[in-house]
Amino acid sequence: MGELKDVAESQVEVKLVDRVKDLGNQVSLASLGVVSKVEEVVAKVEEEGQKQLDKLVAAGQAARGEQAANDKKVVLVAVGLVETLKVEADKLKVEAEKLFNDLVAAGEKRKAA
Repeated sequence: MGELKDVAESQVEVKLVDRVKDLGNQVSLASLGVVSKVEEVVAKVEEEGQKQLDKLVAAGQAARGEQAANDKKVVLVAVGLVETLKVEADKLKVEAEKLFNDLVAAGEKRKAA
């Protein structure tokens, strides 16, 4: 009976080793998958960053007009950023005024009730 017990224990050890190897392989593949996903995200971020940079350059060129031909890209980006911020600030101003007016109207309504 001792031999059968030894054979059974040996088979359990072999199965355990195979399972550990399989798990190690899965972890290795998962690591490769993580690298692949990170590369995809980085590519998307770079693409979006380039789009935003192009938009700023275009805004700078529009603001500078004919002078833009002599400007360096960094100047166009800076001018484009300033112009974009002006537009966004104007939008925020309009939204803030609308919100304030809505709050005043709500206050008047509540006071009348």
